[in-house]
Amino acid sequence: ALADLVATAAIALGTGRRLVLIAAENSLDALVTYLGALHAGHVPLLAPGDRLHHLDGLIDAYDPDVVAGRGDSGWQVTARHPLPAHDLHAELALLLTTSGSTGSPKLVRLAHENLDSNADAIAASLGVRRTDRAITSLPLHYCYGLSVVHSHLSAGAAVVLTDLSVVDPCFWTLFDEVGA
Repeated sequence: ALADLVATAAIALGTGRRLVLIAAENSLDALVTYLGALHAGHVPLLAPGDRLHHLDGLIDAYDPDVVAGRGDSGWQVTARHPLPAHDLHAELALLLTTSGSTGSPKLVRLAHENLDSNADAIAASLGVRRTDRAITSLPLHYCYGLSVVHSHLSAGAAVVLTDLSVVDPCFWTLFDEVGA
């Protein structure tokens, strides 16, 4: 079912290699858009913020071809350019935001090989099995939160998406209910 959603999202993101800015909330919409971008060969830029209006600075700085996030009427995917506006390096798979040591926003560039080797190494070292079920305790735009998703999906395991904090009793109720 996830693969079908991802394939549909990939088509909706358009053709050509695009820069896709995603407000990376821990939701099925955000995950499917992210995976759809990777599947289609686009370069996702995962950004903090659960609402589109928080992304103005990144949009101005990086001029993404597509912007996706939660708007007033739900999840929105908006093409900003009819054709790709960037010449993206062939090995570039993902851009993650970081505050950097100076406090000014920067992007970390990751290659496909980085994503694959990291996911495989984590899955192997933790012994992740197809029957495992991880829960998101950090946002998808954090490298650690995203590595949980990558390592579990690469092993065929499940991922439970939630924005609840580990200090919220509801987090642990959900954790127990879903067998995470």
